[in-house]
Amino acid sequence: MIRYLVIPFFALLLVLIQETVLFSMTFDTLRVNAAILAAVYGGFFLEEKEGLWLSFSLGVFLDGLLSVIPGVYVFSYVLINYLARWMSGRMNPGKTWPLALFTFLVSFIEFFFFYVLSGLFSGKDLYDAFLLIYLPQAAVAAVMCPVVFTLFHRIAGMKHGERENTAYQV
Repeated sequence: MIRYLVIPFFALLLVLIQETVLFSMTFDTLRVNAAILAAVYGGFFLEEKEGLWLSFSLGVFLDGLLSVIPGVYVFSYVLINYLARWMSGRMNPGKTWPLALFTFLVSFIEFFFFYVLSGLFSGKDLYDAFLLIYLPQAAVAAVMCPVVFTLFHRIAGMKHGERENTAYQV
């Protein structure tokens, strides 16, 4: 029960670190999207309810802090969590490159929702943003995936008194 209280705190902390510290340490086009990495991690490695709660919490905090269109982050992150949960049964999550490829591909789901909804609601064309922002951001997420997942495993292993969670090794 306590983990369902800790997960939103972790999600808020992750979003704040992503939008302050990581944003100031990176270039405009090469941003680290730690929230999407956490949603993918939750779908692959956490229990179903924990992963869903993490993705929902990340979406709520990102919607509250960044979104002009309400609910876009919640919907996309919950969908990403479900896709990761579905793919976890069809691929070996212990291998690095399938996780990196999956993370790269689901970054486009997030972009697709932004592209469609911004076109519907504000009439903006985000095609240039795709080439300049989202494509490099997806590549950075794929490259950072093994490092960040190892960190998440260490944090998840702490709750059991282990040195790290042994489900995934780089």
